Amino acid sequence: MNSANRLFPPGRLQWLDAARGLALFGMIVTHIFSLSTDDLEPTWAVVFAGRSSALFAVLAGFSLVLASRSRALSTPGKAIAAAVIRGIIIFAIGLVLGTVSTRLAIILTVYGFLFIAASVLLPLRGRTLAALAAVWLAASPLVSHAVRAHWQLEQDFNVPSLDSLYDLAGLLQSVVLTGYYPALQWMSYILVGMALAHVPWSRQTAITASAVGLGTAIMASAISSLLLVSRGWEVLSASAAEEPGLLEQATTYGNWGTVPTDTAWWLAVNGPHTGTPPDLVGTAGVAVAVIGVFCLLFTSFPVLAPRLLLPLTAPGSMALTAYSLHVVLLEMTAGMAPTQEYVTHALVLIGIAMVWKALISRRGPLETAIAAIVRLAARGKRTRRAQVDRVG
Repeated sequence: MNSANRLFPPGRLQWLDAARGLALFGMIVTHIFSLSTDDLEPTWAVVFAGRSSALFAVLAGFSLVLASRSRALSTPGKAIAAAVIRGIIIFAIGLVLGTVSTRLAIILTVYGFLFIAASVLLPLRGRTLAALAAVWLAASPLVSHAVRAHWQLEQDFNVPSLDSLYDLAGLLQSVVLTGYYPALQWMSYILVGMALAHVPWSRQTAITASAVGLGTAIMASAISSLLLVSRGWEVLSASAAEEPGLLEQATTYGNWGTVPTDTAWWLAVNGPHTGTPPDLVGTAGVAVAVIGVFCLLFTSFPVLAPRLLLPLTAPGSMALTAYSLHVVLLEMTAGMAPTQEYVTHALVLIGIAMVWKALISRRGPLETAIAAIVRLAARGKRTRRAQVDRVG
């Protein structure tokens, strides 16, 4: 395979890579730039808060289904096993990065857990997944709220790391319910992505997805505003009276995964990383709209779009490697001015991704390693089955 084919692989859905690249660089914005001023006024960076990571998760669900369609994973059992293996490896990488990182919450541990949990859903049809996603978007925040209120579970601000393995029960609680990215609610994004992977994408589909996604996001915001204006602000202001800035935090900048449980009115807020129905529905809608826009661009301009958007598609095609490199790089660029630090991260990730794809492989290093492990596991399973057949 020559450099051109590695950079622009024929048959690959490069619009997904571009969307994934945008999600990656949007997340990096929130990792480097402050979301609020000293006076608690929102900055421009708040636009990316919650939305970028949600897009990343929706695309993870999309990719999970695409990966299961490989000829090497021709049966549901093989596809499920491969997803579980990927999930375990990603979970382990997340724990390692959580041990390294001192500046951000690592999302990979939750992704790994979600891959494992969603593996059993791979045989489901698109319509079933879409219906399940709709229910999960609405119901999972209510379930989380009820469980956390009943057991009086507090938010966990510890980033899962290798040390977390000494407390497996605590690690599971953090990953599923009380951490920065609670898997109970974040399964919604995976389900949305899995449903989208069954859609026959075309130019018209892209237009429809963009319109529906944007409309859904606007609707979620409007419903949240109506609920808060009707009575929510009054109740929540009283609830947050002893914690100055909590209400502004939860409604504007985000609340680190979940909301308080003293009143159900917290479920009406629409702030990023609150895990409420308006938050999940709104950010999922934005993700669908962004995916639709990129599909529209690539179907309308099949030659021009891949070349102009190569700085997004290259790192987006190896998002696990790029994200992991970013986490390590954050420890090395601490102390830089935000703009300088962001430019440094962008140039390093884009440069390494483009050079790697042009000279070595269309897959990133971590992606290549995971694919090799999955192939070895599948081959080992076939070998054991053949030996059993011979003995029989």
